[in-house]
Amino acid sequence: MKKRIICFMLTLALLISLVPAQSAFAAPKITTKMIANSSVTKNSAAKLEKVTSPKKGRIKAVMPPTNIGNYQIQVCKNNKFKKLVKNCIPDGKKCIYTYDEKTGNYCLTLKGLKKGTYYVRVRWYESGLDGVYGRSKWSKAKKIKVK
Repeated sequence: MKKRIICFMLTLALLISLVPAQSAFAAPKITTKMIANSSVTKNSAAKLEKVTSPKKGRIKAVMPPTNIGNYQIQVCKNNKFKKLVKNCIPDGKKCIYTYDEKTGNYCLTLKGLKKGTYYVRVRWYESGLDGVYGRSKWSKAKKIKVK
């Protein structure tokens, strides 16, 4: 029995010494190759097809279909985007991300806005396990009056 335990401990010690210092379970590091292979390029800009105010205090932004499903939206009172009212990623509560099957477009709906005029812009991003590694340029801003 003692020989088996000693043999097992030696085998375990040998296996541990062969495993590299960086564990296979650690999050992968983002490399420039990953950024280069990303479908979001620095030269591409997101497209914002239209912006509507379907209900009181809401904005609905419509984007054409892409192979990237992550969007970030910014809402501001002026067109220079100096003091942001909202800057969010879809969370399912205040910012809802949906897909319209009839038109094939993606929609972002923001809740909790006050009555007034706003400027809206969006961009795509790609993310990995340890952060964002690809972003597009911001789309052209669109003006909308919230009911």
